[in-house]
Formats: sequence, structure tokens, C-alpha cells
Amino acid sequence: MLLEASSETSGEAREKLVAIRSTVEDNLNEAFRAGTLETFDAKIFYVPIIMDERFRARYPARSRVERKNRIYNCCPQLDYDAFIAAAPAERALIYLEGLRECGAGLAKLGATPAQVAEFDAILTEVGRRVAARLGH
Repeated sequence: MLLEASSETSGEAREKLVAIRSTVEDNLNEAFRAGTLETFDAKIFYVPIIMDERFRARYPARSRVERKNRIYNCCPQLDYDAFIAAAPAERALIYLEGLRECGAGLAKLGATPAQVAEFDAILTEVGRRVAARLGH
């Protein structure tokens, strides 16, 4: 399994996201390669939506499964105000929390309950590691 990411952001969110994104994604992909998810043939395309009040209604959450391409497009709407106000470690946890909905999508792509549980455990562990690294 592989995680690729982009984002839809406005205002200060873009700059703040750039500061944490590669650290979080590198840790996630490393953890996926270290467990049973390495052999799970699927990709998560993570596009968190972090829009201020002016744009929030025009950018709704829109996650979906592409069975044919074995992709789960995870596109949650994250809380802009919380993301902007948070310290870097907390911001990383907010970013990771957006991925929690992926379990159901991965199951639709054929992930076993054990693999879904492993995915959730990885989010928790990576959250701890990244938060410690960023000073939480």
C-alpha cells in the first residue's frame, strides 16, 4: 500500500501544512512497508480540505473508492481554525486524524479486518512519533 497526498487549502493553512506534511507522509509510508500492508495492493490518495470560512462550503468532503484503480480518495474537510491555531505537533495529529475514515474504504478494496486494524494502529503510532519529533 502506498500513500500519496495533495491538499486543498486556503489562507494560512497551505504554509502550515507544508511544514508538517512530508514528515507525516514519510513516516506513514515507512510504517506501511514494515507490516502486512506492504503487500496490500492499494493506494490512498489523501487530499485534506482545509478551507477558511469564505471557501468551506464550496469545498465539501468527498471521499470515494475507485475499485477499478484500487485507490481510496480520502478527502475529508479538516477544521481550519483548529489547524491554524495548533502547535506543529497538534497540527500533525489533526492531519493524521483525517485519515481515520480510510478503514472503511480500504475494506471495500479488500483489506482484511486485521489490515484495517493495522492501518489504524499505524496512524496512532505515527502520531506519537511525529508529535514527539515536533515537540509535543
